[in-house]
Amino acid sequence: MFDIYWLNKYFWPKVNVVDKDKCWIWEGHTYKDGYGQCSYKNKKFRTHRVSYMLHNKFINKEILVCHHCDNPKCVNPSHLFVGTHRDNVNDKVAKNRQLKGMNAPMAKLTDFDVFCIRDARSKNVSRVSLVTAFNITYMSISNIERYKSWTHLQPPC
Repeated sequence: MFDIYWLNKYFWPKVNVVDKDKCWIWEGHTYKDGYGQCSYKNKKFRTHRVSYMLHNKFINKEILVCHHCDNPKCVNPSHLFVGTHRDNVNDKVAKNRQLKGMNAPMAKLTDFDVFCIRDARSKNVSRVSLVTAFNITYMSISNIERYKSWTHLQPPC
């Protein structure tokens, strides 16, 4: 798919290989999310996908190329694996890299709010009053109380 001239002139010179087992860092253009970007025949490609295809095989657009190393600039083929979106999410969760609690972009509560809700429920404060006080849904209160959400905030020993 990619011709040797382009690879030798435009791709490989922008890859910093310090050690064959460590991350091979893309030093060219990047997307806003930190992943390497290159252009070939007026089409943009993510560099880790290019590296994977060079060392393995062509892959279709629906298949993701994921990083074992979690370094978006890495193009070392031994650090890359293919999978679905679900595989990528499972990998992130297994490595404990997902945003949780108040670090999640859409979070309406703080950790302190969650502790207050759990404490209030232990003292039989009604869910309805907590819904009003915290401006969240009844189900959210119930999930917090039952440790179905905000699970990273465990009760004190």
